[in-house]
Amino acid sequence: MSVNVVHSPKELVETVFCDLESNFSDLPWLTSHAILALTNSRLRELNTQTIERLNGQFCTYKSADSVQYDSPDAQNAAQLRYSQKLLN
Repeated sequence: MSVNVVHSPKELVETVFCDLESNFSDLPWLTSHAILALTNSRLRELNTQTIERLNGQFCTYKSADSVQYDSPDAQNAAQLRYSQKLLN
């Protein structure tokens, strides 16, 4: 195993994701590369730097930790459609 010493967040992103532009759609490659950070703010900064290396238009997808349903039937239908295993 080799160890690379980096001196800036930008250099860290470039070292870990050195071939990002050609591998961003390769799921096995992406899942074998990761940067862990101690705080969410640092992680957002690193994520922004990583995304900026890609060409094209970007979009943000919203997520929620919970959903309110109008009726028990709507809740049951949603639970059948989206299993806990699928969501996690």
